[in-house]
Amino acid sequence: MNNEDERSRAGRLPLTISQTFGAAAILCAAALGICVHFAREHGYVINTTPSLPRGLWQTTPIHGPVRRGEIVLLCPLKTEAFILAYHRGYLGAGDCPSGFERMQKPIVALPGDKVQVSVQGITVNGQWLRNSASLATDTRNRPLPVMPHGAYTVAPDTVWVVSTFNHLSYDSRYFGPVPLSDIKSSARPIFVEGDQW
Repeated sequence: MNNEDERSRAGRLPLTISQTFGAAAILCAAALGICVHFAREHGYVINTTPSLPRGLWQTTPIHGPVRRGEIVLLCPLKTEAFILAYHRGYLGAGDCPSGFERMQKPIVALPGDKVQVSVQGITVNGQWLRNSASLATDTRNRPLPVMPHGAYTVAPDTVWVVSTFNHLSYDSRYFGPVPLSDIKSSARPIFVEGDQW
């Protein structure tokens, strides 16, 4: 072996365990980012929030009127309730005009429906929604902006979205009705956790 080969070998240090794991983590994050981008471009989203079952959902554009019970993706407006949600980490940054990520929620009330908000939760046209009682504070004991108790008639061109899947969902029990114009697509589960769907 000549001197040049020896110098070349001496210059190459073995990777440490942390460097190896760091490189692997960067590669995994890049691969995940590519998969998420590809999925979204082809009408799929990965739900990672507890409001609905986590997993893979297929999205389709909405043609015609929305239906009660339909799972939709909506773009939150830049209102006080959503700014608070963003700063507290309930909502991330995304591609909506507000700069927020899309929210995935079930529609529970349509224009003209009667919504009653009480300490027991929400009723729509007299039907109680399970897991719909609002909480005074979040899991870190910070106060939440709850909808005042009372009776509401859903206004034209708006809907209420409430997840009965998880009582911790940040939805219309905290921010009220959302404009129909904020709804971008509907979603159906493809491969999700649990057997509820």
